[in-house]
Amino acid sequence: MKRKYWIYGGLVLGLMFLLYRANLQPPIKIMPTEADSLLYRFVVSHMLDASGGVYTNLRDDHPMIPDVAKNHSYLSESTGLLLLYAVKEQKRDLFDQQVQFLNQHLLMKEGLSRWMVDPPRKIKADSNASIDDLRIIRGLLLGYRLWGEPSHLDQALAIAKGVKKWNLREDFCLVDFYHTVHNERTSKITISYLDLHTMKLLTAYDPDWEKIYKKSLALIREAELPNGLYRKTYDYDQGSWLAQEEVNLIDSFYTSLHLIEAGLEINRTLAFIKQQWDRHQRLYGIYSLEGKPLADFESPAVYGLAIRMFMMTDEKQLVKELFERLRHLQVQDPRSPYYGGFVDLDKTDAYSFDQLQVLLVESEDNPDGQ
Repeated sequence: MKRKYWIYGGLVLGLMFLLYRANLQPPIKIMPTEADSLLYRFVVSHMLDASGGVYTNLRDDHPMIPDVAKNHSYLSESTGLLLLYAVKEQKRDLFDQQVQFLNQHLLMKEGLSRWMVDPPRKIKADSNASIDDLRIIRGLLLGYRLWGEPSHLDQALAIAKGVKKWNLREDFCLVDFYHTVHNERTSKITISYLDLHTMKLLTAYDPDWEKIYKKSLALIREAELPNGLYRKTYDYDQGSWLAQEEVNLIDSFYTSLHLIEAGLEINRTLAFIKQQWDRHQRLYGIYSLEGKPLADFESPAVYGLAIRMFMMTDEKQLVKELFERLRHLQVQDPRSPYYGGFVDLDKTDAYSFDQLQVLLVESEDNPDGQ
């Protein structure tokens, strides 16, 4: 027991040192090159702040809503996604910048990351999002494997310790968030938050994560609908799923991605995508529980997630077709200031989640199916 406390104490002291060192360092400047993709150059030029924060939206004039990230808010979600991209592309400057941003702007109580920072409104969220912390942990662990920097491992384990303490129920069930000021954890879990692959990575350092993994997998299986889509939210206190009339494909596809990344089958989800593609030559953003389109908008992130799933199969032709449709949504005019980005040119809206999901597609080998 003494050894356990000694290890935890060392993690906390190490995290404090990282914070101290990070706050002494000037911001790391990212300089894209001609060898970088058009999308990466767009993100760095238009959506990446000098501090390392990524704008939630290219625009900064939408009406603000309390507890909703808009405009030039920064999200821990974006930091985690960029860490993963930096590892895949072996961009050490970008990785170090995102670690620095994490330490200077996002870290809260015992390693948890605030889900949102909004400099224009001088707002810092007092709660985390467990999915974002898990994604950051994964990025740090993979960065440690690639570059061998011990501080990355120490920080990943310190954040994991915080998630385990504050975002976990006594029965090893993960919840969405913990509010540090109110000292309260929610009773709900969004199924797409259950990042099975990261949980598996953490079992090498703490066997309790195996229990968390098994609980999470059982809940995901219960959430699956016959058509391969998933229910969104479970309330542990009520012992039931929250009522819903529609399915956001991003939520469902992220759940499926977590399964296939963990080496588990997602045959019904893949069949749903193929069926929708054959029928419409499109994937729409919102569907009914029965699998019928309820909206006519397309999301680059939806295509990005679908492509990443199918790249783990041998469906090369479908990957190519999905990738071609994805590129159709990208700004193709080299005269446009937004060349290479996924921007609604009528509204000049461009969302960080879309850009970063497609960057992760680009980081895969042969994303166009060639």
